[in-house]
Amino acid sequence: QGCTTWDTNGNSCEPFPVPPSSFLDAVTAFLQDETVDPVTLQTNFDRFSTQVFVENDVDPSSLSGDFSCRTNSDGLVLFAISTINVLDQDFALNYEDGIDLYDLWDTWSSQMVKHGPSEMAATMQTDSAAWAFYFLNETLLEETFS
Repeated sequence: QGCTTWDTNGNSCEPFPVPPSSFLDAVTAFLQDETVDPVTLQTNFDRFSTQVFVENDVDPSSLSGDFSCRTNSDGLVLFAISTINVLDQDFALNYEDGIDLYDLWDTWSSQMVKHGPSEMAATMQTDSAAWAFYFLNETLLEETFS
């Protein structure tokens, strides 16, 4: 009780920030916002449209599962959103700190799957070998000095 935020321990008493029935509308509004970012000089559409996978004129009977919260009245179906997160630290980070960062990221990712809409159950994370780099360093140091 008293929980108001998504914590780093994988606990939440808050619903997913966007109700499933409003998710497609929220994504559409986000992409159609014509505000230009003063740093990148891009709109949301310019920056993120290649990461949103949709298809027009889909016959709902051809889909397996419930796509109702990802289908609009025009037949547009949202199939996937790919997000890219970049570490704000260099690989030269202490390996123990890197593993701690991985643990926080993994907990957050698991929490998103647990408390997010059912469509997010297939959420997964990949990286550019940063996590493997930290664990490799840990193994090398343990084997070298044991």
